[in-house]
Amino acid sequence: MTGALAVSLLSAAFSADQPPSAPSVTILYPKQDAAVGRRVNLVLDPATDWSAVPFFQVLVGSTEYPVVDTSTSRHAVQGLALERGLNSITVRVLVPAPVPGTGAGKDKDAGKGTDPEKKSYREVQSRSIGVYNREGSFSVTPSRHAPSYFHTRENEGDCSGCHRLEAEAKDRKHERPQDVLCYACHRDIPAGKHIHGPSAVWNCLACHDPNRSPVRYQFTATDLWNVTKATQPVEPAVFTLSADALFVPRTAVLLTEESATDPSTLRGRAKDKKKEQEPDTARQAELAGRQEKQRELFRELLELVKQNPLDRIRVEVHGDSEALSGEKGDKANNRISLQQLTDARAHALVRVLQEYGIADTGRIIAAGMGNTMPNEPGTSKDAPALNNRIEIIVYPRDMNVRSSRELPTIADRERVVVNMSYARGPAVGNLKVIEQLPMGSQYVKGSAVVRGHAKEPQIKGNELVWQLGDAGTNFQENITYIVKKGKNAAAVNPVVRVEFTSGKNEQVRDFDPSLPDRRVQAVQDVCARCHPNVLAGPVKHGPAEMGYCTLCHDPHAGNYPSWTRNQAWQLCTTCHAEKKTEVHLISGFVRGVSHPTEKARDPSRPGKRLTCVSCHAPHSAQTRELLGFDVRNKFEMCKYCHPGK
Repeated sequence: MTGALAVSLLSAAFSADQPPSAPSVTILYPKQDAAVGRRVNLVLDPATDWSAVPFFQVLVGSTEYPVVDTSTSRHAVQGLALERGLNSITVRVLVPAPVPGTGAGKDKDAGKGTDPEKKSYREVQSRSIGVYNREGSFSVTPSRHAPSYFHTRENEGDCSGCHRLEAEAKDRKHERPQDVLCYACHRDIPAGKHIHGPSAVWNCLACHDPNRSPVRYQFTATDLWNVTKATQPVEPAVFTLSADALFVPRTAVLLTEESATDPSTLRGRAKDKKKEQEPDTARQAELAGRQEKQRELFRELLELVKQNPLDRIRVEVHGDSEALSGEKGDKANNRISLQQLTDARAHALVRVLQEYGIADTGRIIAAGMGNTMPNEPGTSKDAPALNNRIEIIVYPRDMNVRSSRELPTIADRERVVVNMSYARGPAVGNLKVIEQLPMGSQYVKGSAVVRGHAKEPQIKGNELVWQLGDAGTNFQENITYIVKKGKNAAAVNPVVRVEFTSGKNEQVRDFDPSLPDRRVQAVQDVCARCHPNVLAGPVKHGPAEMGYCTLCHDPHAGNYPSWTRNQAWQLCTTCHAEKKTEVHLISGFVRGVSHPTEKARDPSRPGKRLTCVSCHAPHSAQTRELLGFDVRNKFEMCKYCHPGK
């Protein structure tokens, strides 16, 4: 036998046992060391040379999934069930095993287009990855496992060429499940004896939002917290009002005062006989209308003063000689000087501001300016209207303002405004707000305001800390303070850090506007829209109060009533392991007697077994023990199973 013939025969024998080139397969999703949910879809790279990978099979631990024939254009396996914790996922590349006696190459297309389960295969390659199932466990995810979601714009890009991944109107209103966007990849999810209502009709978008970022199809829940941070320039604010809109002409009588509605008290005006004869009710209605108009004139000023309760207020009243001259026939001895008039009006406005809640009179400066600062020359026809005015200046306490035309320029200061609100959530205790000062800046002592009152922070290095105490389940907080910036000072940090306690847990949250919205699992925001009364009781079960609904319930379907993940007793004893003895001590009620918790009949539900929920409410109740039937003590509880005893 020649050498060439030997090599030829050896090649033929080799090709009969093994493909000429090793197939290559890439797992696009999930990623190695990904932290995923209880079920996960596996996606192979669609650009794979499928002629070299005719079949593949997926194994999760010891569970083998059916062999996939790639000639059907399938390159994914849906709904892989994971155990809690660490899981190993293996993809085996298979080729048909040669049929004895057929010879080399004669079985090239064996198994293609037929039932792959009825064929025999030979593994030629495998790929394995490790993932972590973080769902349904309070354990800490190992540090090397990072959360990974398929529905991000980046990951979806690999599949968008073949699959529709953008939600359309028909996904909210459809005639058959096959028309829904989610059906192609998630058709196996609502599987079980009991199917949750939205899942039963494939109303996926009732709970999932296709427009969330960066992870799409998250819960449509709204964060219970709303925290914003902004900066404002620190500079005097000037409010200009018309004197004629506030005062009776040529007097210091406010239009909102009782005497302003009585013509007999107004000098230089003819008595109005008709108005004198009007009833008091009409006069009071007119007065109320004027008071409402006056408050509207001061609305913006009062809002600014409320936000800056430490600032000073300068009230300047300006006048015009022509406006004071009066009508023909006035006598000189009935006139007052312009300086006297503006002084009187300034002090009248101080009283108005006091009535509106500015109690600290030391922060208000009243200044009658006469006609020393006209806006228009006295010869102009518009001079009386433009000069007869009021200027109110609000400015920082540590600055000096001599007049509305001599305002200081402030370039080295910035006011920081933090607004936060929290609604309809678990009670927030020991609330603490922490602000980080930018490099090259310092806090201006005495500039901090909390809830409209001065409140100095604790200064720890470059941090400002406000202790706000127990805030409750609904609250709004506002904190403002001023920083003085150095020559090369950094910009104010946009992040707001909040520390608080919820139940027994201490939590820290950083609200950073540059980061996308985080997913918030809150029963109040998602499940309570259809199940509004589950937390109606004053005492709430910890997981339910914190929004961990999916810890006990499968939101799509399950084999147990109420879509629970297991039977009630097994589910409850996962956390309450001490009750696994099958006896339950009736502490403080009947000494030395125990009560069964399993394998007994339930007298209150004929034909049912006794379980934890026979006596306890799983979400909320009136008592610390979460006793059911809305009872208020153990004695009331017993009669539901033991009437007459």
